[in-house]
Amino acid sequence: MAADVVVIDMRQHLNIVDYFIVCSVRSERQANAAAWYVKEELRKAGVSPQGMEGEQFGKWVILDYGDVAVHIFLESARLYYDIDGLWSDAKRAVPEEM
Repeated sequence: MAADVVVIDMRQHLNIVDYFIVCSVRSERQANAAAWYVKEELRKAGVSPQGMEGEQFGKWVILDYGDVAVHIFLESARLYYDIDGLWSDAKRAVPEEM
């Protein structure tokens, strides 16, 4: 479902979030399904989002978990907003470091 998953370490760049998790999907339905999956799996672990935006449109869904922000993009929106390029100087993290 989600592809091109990247974890960007934002600790040296922003003081409001430690990590961005960025991924691409091919349709609005997949964006909503990916958002639901993230919320459901974290809910099982006792974690709830502090905020959420974009679910009604599905082109760019953001799930705010405080230290981690999950960005789910339609492929075209990811290219347009280019978060990967905007933060190209930020370290790419591996899950074990988080």
